[in-house]
Amino acid sequence: MMFKMLSIFAFGFSTNAFAGGFEPKTMQDKFEPNTVDRWLVIGKGWMQFELSGDYKLAKGYWNAEGEAVDFQSTRWLYSSQHLRFTYGVTRYSELLWSIKTHYVNLSNDLGTNNSQYGFGDPEIGYKFELYRVMKPLTSVAVYARYKSPMSNESPGNYVAGPNTFTTFVFTTGTPDLSMGVQVKKGFGPIALTVDAGYMRRIAGLTLFSIETDRNQFMIRIKPGDVTHLDTQLDVQLGPVFLQTGGRFQHRQVLRIGTTAPGLDPNKYLEDYIGSDGWSLDARAALGVNIGHQVDLFATANIPIRGEDLDFWPLEELHPTYGNTYSAALRYRF
Repeated sequence: MMFKMLSIFAFGFSTNAFAGGFEPKTMQDKFEPNTVDRWLVIGKGWMQFELSGDYKLAKGYWNAEGEAVDFQSTRWLYSSQHLRFTYGVTRYSELLWSIKTHYVNLSNDLGTNNSQYGFGDPEIGYKFELYRVMKPLTSVAVYARYKSPMSNESPGNYVAGPNTFTTFVFTTGTPDLSMGVQVKKGFGPIALTVDAGYMRRIAGLTLFSIETDRNQFMIRIKPGDVTHLDTQLDVQLGPVFLQTGGRFQHRQVLRIGTTAPGLDPNKYLEDYIGSDGWSLDARAALGVNIGHQVDLFATANIPIRGEDLDFWPLEELHPTYGNTYSAALRYRF
């Protein structure tokens, strides 16, 4: 009897159902090797790590009419490094967590050469697939994301003049709540994805905002809410895939002022004239699918129209004019 029990125990450790941390798991959903055949969610049991970097050497800025104006003797380098985790909770839902850092450099012909490296704002998110059809591929999903303001928002003391600005601001200093819907439709080796969303930017006290009459810091800011429409076309050529797309954004007016007492702390905020507008960007990407587990791709984002440069260096509010080049590695198990 004891021998029989030990035999059953040993057999339990020799079956194929056991999987280590980086080995295939039997409870995982099917995951397609090609980008055009994948759903909008990663699938139950899959964990994905993505390491990526963005690089932009700004050529200039946008004027009040949304036209590009070149810098005369100034160079502004803005880069971001991202680490994203995605986990398939169920067959139709996934969780997202993202952390990032920034490296920036400002230089000009007068001898200025300032650099800084620091953390950006982390983000968490959730996506749920509402509808799925196998052939032809049709996937509809909704998502929600929350950005927490945790990076540097203090530029230094302005009273003694511009030279006392010792650090770059990497955050709006306020939270963002984004919601949207995505639709993906496949046509053989081609897939079209449309993303429509709305970002609610929540007001808050920020260290970079200053009231100059009485030299008061921590003024309340409500960045303008953002509505976006993004389209993307994928073409699969064996393990290689090509992407092209565009993104339209409409930004509402930013409001700024002092905090009001009572139930509505935003009652005293006033519109910052000229802070609203719309932007349009185009992008193209080239990637490689290496089986189910690895994706490599490079992307170029080309701005077509932007908004007036009122809040430099806050790229989240008013990005400078320049192409952004990105590279990414995705690994899942």
